[in-house]
Amino acid sequence: MDILETIREHAAKTPDAPAFVMPAGSITYEDLWTYSGRVAGWLAGLLLKEGQPIPVYGHKNIWQPVCFLACVRSGKPYVPLDTNMPAGRISDILEAVNSPVVFATEPLPDGIEIPEAAKVFETAGIPESAKKDGETAANTAPEIPGSSKAVAKAAGVISAEGVAAIAENADISAVFADCANAKTSVHYIIFTSGSTGKPKGVEVTTGNLEAYLAWSVGLVDEKAGVFLNQAPFSFDLSVMDTWTGLATGSAVVCLSHDMVDDPAKRDTFLKDKGITYWVSTPSFADLCLGDPAFGPGLLPDLQKFLFCGEPLKKATVERLMERFPAAGIVNTYGPTETTVCVTAVPMARAMLAAEGPLPVGYVKPGTEMYTMSEDGKRLPAGEKGELIITGDTVAKGYYHNPEKTAAAFFTDDKGNRAYHTGDLGYVTSDGMVYCAGRADSQIKLHGYRIELGDIEKNLMQIPGVKSAAAIPEKKDGEIYGIAACILQEPGEDTSYARRKAIRNALAERVPAYMVPKRVAFFESFPMTNNGKLDRKALEESF
Repeated sequence: MDILETIREHAAKTPDAPAFVMPAGSITYEDLWTYSGRVAGWLAGLLLKEGQPIPVYGHKNIWQPVCFLACVRSGKPYVPLDTNMPAGRISDILEAVNSPVVFATEPLPDGIEIPEAAKVFETAGIPESAKKDGETAANTAPEIPGSSKAVAKAAGVISAEGVAAIAENADISAVFADCANAKTSVHYIIFTSGSTGKPKGVEVTTGNLEAYLAWSVGLVDEKAGVFLNQAPFSFDLSVMDTWTGLATGSAVVCLSHDMVDDPAKRDTFLKDKGITYWVSTPSFADLCLGDPAFGPGLLPDLQKFLFCGEPLKKATVERLMERFPAAGIVNTYGPTETTVCVTAVPMARAMLAAEGPLPVGYVKPGTEMYTMSEDGKRLPAGEKGELIITGDTVAKGYYHNPEKTAAAFFTDDKGNRAYHTGDLGYVTSDGMVYCAGRADSQIKLHGYRIELGDIEKNLMQIPGVKSAAAIPEKKDGEIYGIAACILQEPGEDTSYARRKAIRNALAERVPAYMVPKRVAFFESFPMTNNGKLDRKALEESF
């Protein structure tokens, strides 16, 4: 599949069809293609270095997908950033990619550190032949229509108004932008939690995405419809609805953060939208099931639920089957590093009666999954071990992080590019895949991957905290976090106010979903005979 050519065809054949329906407006396929072409043409004129990632900040507004597509059409990967990210995490990502251009489709929060490259465009991005004596990229950058020279040439942060001014200016040529990304070019970079306390960026190529889409369109029988988008664009679950939707010529209806937690707002927005394909985490479906209106009366056209991001529980499937007897329910599995998901299976009532967890499905074409022992040997079918994924959707690696790339990605015994998932599970003789927890200190909460080490490193940056450990706590089938802390001085204040202050301080460093629900204080942590933290003993103390 050539995804850019496919979108171009949809824009030509169904120009007035909605591509995205946002809380504050919608955009047609024709406008999406035209506007993204103009922004891509403007980007091309900046002469940025090859493969320069471009951050796109915002939350569920029409200029975000315009910028995503513009980046790709100009040969640059986009880096989605959401408004629910704290300023510290956004600054970390901006520093990591050091882009001369940042698309801020909503105002950046206070406290953001803008990369030096975005303050004055780097001269390294301009070929020597294109320079004149004393020129910098800032001097030669094309102006933004309707803005002052000072803003256009000295600042690399482009607001929604700036994007609109570029997109709506018919004088900007989009000829250059019609060139597609190479299959090996990075299409997007999504940053996930990292054990060092800094996020790591997963580089997914255009070839990875197109191999995924060639399969994912089959999950909806290659038919155009209306996709629900629940996840923020910074979460790779959104790739399932956004890009599968674009590949099939569908409309993508996007929920904003406030709608997720407010049934009345959500119901009002979804009513009459004609949702046919529901894409979300299972926990969001559980939340919606608490709403009596969540049923065929609200979603009369619903054909399929597509779940990914976290384990799907039997109770959730059973309740959905009762509420939506005519809708199919599909369970999928896959980490960000292998492009959204690589397995799928329709749920059947017989699966609910079987012992053990629900299966996550059969692998897609072009992919193989098997289990590996602790000593690195391939295990026979049915034997539990670490799940390994190989194939055409295994990502390029982690952006500018060769050490972590080498630790997670490898060439297997058959010569295939492979990825260590860190998930435990097994693959039956007929190819059905089952998951059975994690082999490391990573947990999943509401579909988000969380490295406990990421929480710990940031906890220890808080004044007064001497040592810290993040402990997973399972309650009512959900996993929550506990922040276990040793304070700098014995006998310090351990009141509720202090616990709240630690949680608030952590929330300034990591996304809200990573902040533990509880804070507990210790004078010392239990240790193993080898002098390491005894996590099992610490967990048992709660």
